[in-house]
Amino acid sequence: MAGTLSKSISCTCYEVGHTWDKSCVNSTIQLFYDCFKYSLKLYTPLYAASAVLSGKRLEYFKKKFIRDVLQSSLFLGSSGGFMIFCFCVCRKLFGCFNILSVGFLPGIISAYCAILIERKSRRGALAVYMLNQAMETCFNMLKSSGYARDLPFGEVFLFAGSLSITMYLFRSNNLPDGIIKDILQKVLGEKKLNKSVKNNEDVTYIKTSCELAGKAFLAGYSLQASFNLLTTISRLYKHPSQLIKTLISKANFCSGAFLGSLVAIFKLTEKALSKFQSLSAPAKSAIAGAISGFAMLFQRSSYIAIYLTSKTMESLYMSGIKKGMFPYFKHFDSLLYALTTGLMFHAALVQPLYLRPTYFKFLIRLTNTKFAGVNRFKMDPFGLDSSKIDRMVAAGTFKFGI
Repeated sequence: MAGTLSKSISCTCYEVGHTWDKSCVNSTIQLFYDCFKYSLKLYTPLYAASAVLSGKRLEYFKKKFIRDVLQSSLFLGSSGGFMIFCFCVCRKLFGCFNILSVGFLPGIISAYCAILIERKSRRGALAVYMLNQAMETCFNMLKSSGYARDLPFGEVFLFAGSLSITMYLFRSNNLPDGIIKDILQKVLGEKKLNKSVKNNEDVTYIKTSCELAGKAFLAGYSLQASFNLLTTISRLYKHPSQLIKTLISKANFCSGAFLGSLVAIFKLTEKALSKFQSLSAPAKSAIAGAISGFAMLFQRSSYIAIYLTSKTMESLYMSGIKKGMFPYFKHFDSLLYALTTGLMFHAALVQPLYLRPTYFKFLIRLTNTKFAGVNRFKMDPFGLDSSKIDRMVAAGTFKFGI
């Protein structure tokens, strides 16, 4: 690692980064335009669907919808423009590229500038999302270097442990408001079940738990089926017969089984543990959460496991702030987003094979294929085999997925 830090390459920013145009200014403007244009296509249906599902009224679409779409699109567009601008500035300041100035430093600076454009209410969610991506990328790097290795069913154990902590916080009223708390309150049907527990109606409790598990199964099935339809919609126009195949995909049922069994196991285990008076309610929920976490065997996903882990870490920290155990940093979410995005930009440029493929392909689409034109052969002197992905593309073993 020390050898890598001492190495540098003397290429220009045009030769390495914005290979589509020699001008740094033109490249910045072009990339901003491409990212902004793609962002409009991304956020318009996303915000519309979110508003409808959350029950927002027509007033929102009249007063806030366009503003929200434009603001988020400006944030993502600026991310691309600032990124190439800072990339060029770092090259001019240092006179060359080193392993930090080629991706990490411009990534941090540009990400921090861009996130300040986005609404404050979304900064925390974006920071957690990028932390999730960065954690997986770092693990892949460590695994490649021999400092880490895959644990059989590791994602299942990680998910079960995180769910156990989350349920403890939830039952002890220390889980901060947010998407995780909203999902738990809705999926677990707290109002109905609390009434059953209070009246000690075992049969009613079990019946209601099964109903909730059935609803969770349908929710999991519907979400996965909707995602599959969205990703295959272009092919469905040419091959309508694929619709049935998409709807009865095994992945849909696995997703439903995962959510349905998770709810059923958690509620029934928690009910069984209610007989043990020596255990506190949060402790019972923690045990039930750990056991029900193994429902992920139906749909093993490192992404879901890491996401819940990052949200659990956030919840623990926020709970600690509330109790005075941890300091509060005013712009912590923005700093976390900048740091993790800097790491991801470094990986995307220098070590792209460690990225989640879907994220790398998202960068290609976001930049209108411009990111695919980065000259990674020039970065091979760092000793990280940066051009391997380009050789794989040339050999037909990897596709950018435009």
